[in-house]
Amino acid sequence: MKINKHIKLFFLGFLGFVVLCFVIYFSQQKKYESLIKEGKYTIGVGEKIKKNRTGWTFIYTYKVNNEIYEGRNSATGIREEFAVGGIYFVVFDPNKPKKNFLIKYPTVPAEINLDSIPVEGWSELPVPVPKDSIRNFLD
Repeated sequence: MKINKHIKLFFLGFLGFVVLCFVIYFSQQKKYESLIKEGKYTIGVGEKIKKNRTGWTFIYTYKVNNEIYEGRNSATGIREEFAVGGIYFVVFDPNKPKKNFLIKYPTVPAEINLDSIPVEGWSELPVPVPKDSIRNFLD
């Protein structure tokens, strides 16, 4: 009888874990969809690369409405893909600028500098790129 109780607890725990994973996955999808549809763009500057227990975190700053925000990107391969002092496009929610995502591609052209960014950000990237390619990068 005790085995049955342990099996039930195991399956309930497993089911709870699966539900939690689905909730996290779909909330992230919703976040990225809203950024693609309503997001604005600015430029972020790489500040530092930090070692964590599970990998590396790339920390960058970006400016919206004359306020500086900090963003983070955690993944494997961070050290090879990003550089401290590097300049990258950032998509952010105009209503909640802390909600952001770093866009690795396309690269920021040399003619765009930090002084040429509109205070409220660009409605579209200042370089020609289809929104589907941004969607593919976020997925």
